[in-house]
Amino acid sequence: MGDISIQDYNNRIHLLQQIYFPTEVPDDDYEPYDERYLRKPLKNWEAYNLIIRGFLGTGLLLLPEAFRYSGVLVGIVDLVVVSIFVTHMYHLFMKSRITLCKILRVASLYYPQAMKFGFEAGPSCLRIFSPVIGIFVDMLCFLNQLNYLCSYLWHMSHDLERIFEIWYGQDFDHHSYVLILGPYLILAMCVTNLKVYAIFAVFSNVFTLVSLSMMIFYLTQDLPNFTLIPAFSAPSDHILFFVPALYALQSVPLVSTVELNMLKGKDFLRIPGILCQSYATLSIIYFVIGVLGYWRYEEKTVLLTHNMDVSSWLVKTSIILYFFGIYISYGLQGQIGIYVIWEHYLTLWINLRWEFLKALIEYIFRFSLFVILPMIVVIYLPTGMSLFLSIHGMCQAFLAIMFPALLDISLRWKRKKFGSCYWMFIKDLLLICLSCCLLVLSGYHGYRFCMGHPGSNW
Repeated sequence: MGDISIQDYNNRIHLLQQIYFPTEVPDDDYEPYDERYLRKPLKNWEAYNLIIRGFLGTGLLLLPEAFRYSGVLVGIVDLVVVSIFVTHMYHLFMKSRITLCKILRVASLYYPQAMKFGFEAGPSCLRIFSPVIGIFVDMLCFLNQLNYLCSYLWHMSHDLERIFEIWYGQDFDHHSYVLILGPYLILAMCVTNLKVYAIFAVFSNVFTLVSLSMMIFYLTQDLPNFTLIPAFSAPSDHILFFVPALYALQSVPLVSTVELNMLKGKDFLRIPGILCQSYATLSIIYFVIGVLGYWRYEEKTVLLTHNMDVSSWLVKTSIILYFFGIYISYGLQGQIGIYVIWEHYLTLWINLRWEFLKALIEYIFRFSLFVILPMIVVIYLPTGMSLFLSIHGMCQAFLAIMFPALLDISLRWKRKKFGSCYWMFIKDLLLICLSCCLLVLSGYHGYRFCMGHPGSNW
C-alpha cells in the first residue's frame, strides 16, 4: 500500500498543527502517484479483476429482490443513478486524498490518515474529532469487512446444504455445513498478497461469468408475460431498493486498497479509467441478473439461487461455479480487513526479532478474526441477509458518503473554494443529510425483516 509509516504519519500531524495547513495546494510538479514505491504493485488488469471479483458476490444475487422493491422500470433508472452516485463518491474521496498528499508531500495516505489530516485542516467543530476519527474509520472498515465475510459464509453454507440434500439425501444441521467450510476458509486466508489474489480472481471471474451465463439461460425458460410485471412500486417499498443496491455496489475499503496498490494510480480515476470500466461492467451484469431474476420469480424473489430448482444439472453446475467465486471473494475481503487491523495497529505493538514468530502470530490473528469469528456469528446469529444488509448500509453511510463529504468541506474550508453561491458546500451538506437518511433506512430495513415482515424469507 502506501509508503508512509505510522510513525511518519504521527510526526506529520505535529508538523501540520504547526503550519496550521496551507491555504493553497502547492503549485509545483509534485505528483504523489510518481512517488509511490510498492513492493508488489498491481497492474491495471489486475486491479480491474480484483474489483470485479470483489463485487460479484452475494450482492449480485440480491438485485432481483431490489427490483421487487422498486418495480422494473423504476429499478432500471435507480440502478443507473446508484452506479453513477457511487462512482462519484469514490472520485470525491480519492481526489481529496490526492490533494492531501500534495499538501503534505507524501506518496499516499490510508483512509484513516486522510480523515485525520483532513479534519485538522477543517473548521473547529471537526478539528476536535481529529484525534479519534482515524480509529473510528478503522473500526467501521473492520466491521464492514467482517460483515462481508459473514454474509459470504452464510450464503456458501446454505448453498452447500442444498447441494448435499439433492446429491446425497443428507439433511445435516446448518451448523455442520459452516464447520465443514472452516478448513477451506483457513486455506483462503493463508494467501497474503493481493497480486496472488489477482491471479485467482481471473480464473474465478471466468467461472463466475460461466455460472451467470447458465443462470441467464435457465431464467429465460418459461418466463411469464413481461407486461404483468409491475413497473412501479409503493413509495414505502421503493426506498428499500437502495439498501441491497448499495450493498452490491459499494465497498470503500476494497476500492481504496486496490487503488493504493496500483502501479499506475492515475489510471484508476481517469475517464474511462479502471473504476469507470469496472462499474460499467458491473452495472450491465447487475441489470441483466436483476431484471431476469425478478421477471422470473416476482414476489418469490429473495436470494436468486435460493429460488432456483437445484434438481436441474444446469442450476447445480452454476451454483457450484458461483460458490467457488464467492470463496475467492471471501479471501479477498478478508485480506482487506487484515490491512486495516494488522498493518495499522498490530505491527506497531508486535516488535519481534524473529520473523517466524511474527508470521505465526499474524496467521493466528488471521484465522481467529477472519475465520473463527465469522463462523461463530453465522452459527449463533442465523438471521439471514437482512442483518448483514443493515450493517453494511450503516457502515457505508459513514465511509462512502458522510466522511468523503466532510473531507471535501475540510479541504476547502481554509481556501474558501466552494464555488459560486457556495454550491459545493451545499452539495456536501446534502450528502451528509443523505448519509443520515441511509443510516435510518438501513436500521428500518433490518427491523422490518428481523421482525418477520410479511413475505420475508430471510
